Amino acid sequence: MGKENSEILGQKEIVVPKDVARAFGRGLEQLISSMLQQIIFSSLRGNIVPIKIERDVQEITKVLDGFERAGVVRILPFVGGNEIQFLEETERKDPTEPGEVVMNKNITPAFISALHHALRNPLFKISGRAEDIKSEDGKKIYNACNGIKEVLESFDNAQQIEIATDTAGNTKLKPLRTSN
Repeated sequence: MGKENSEILGQKEIVVPKDVARAFGRGLEQLISSMLQQIIFSSLRGNIVPIKIERDVQEITKVLDGFERAGVVRILPFVGGNEIQFLEETERKDPTEPGEVVMNKNITPAFISALHHALRNPLFKISGRAEDIKSEDGKKIYNACNGIKEVLESFDNAQQIEIATDTAGNTKLKPLRTSN
């Protein structure tokens, strides 16, 4: 997009601060990586067309990697939601940088909408394939997908997201909601 803040449907695109995007991506990866590994492991063990599932898992990991590598992360509004765009790819940063950042209320709702848009489609494909498999491996894949969906839903209606990384590189994501 040529303009820094082009308008789409009356909304402006949002540029997510690089440190916030990286920290969020790192925290999300830590939350869901074991579930992604379960999906891959179970699809390889089972008779589940692992190539298709692997492609869908790669879509998810591409988004997670995008947060780490992007020099610029933009949220673009479109009909029905928001989309994440990763620009100016850089090298992956050392994930052990300690500190705290907060995704502010001007970014959070659009960011969560875009995250749902980017990850739900591959998750639904994987879940659908797993439902068709009547085995223990199919159940494990389905349950792992539901676990990832629950993580995503935990950010719904957040006004802000607090992101804290300790010196060991463990990153915690905490959705903050207003209390009424």
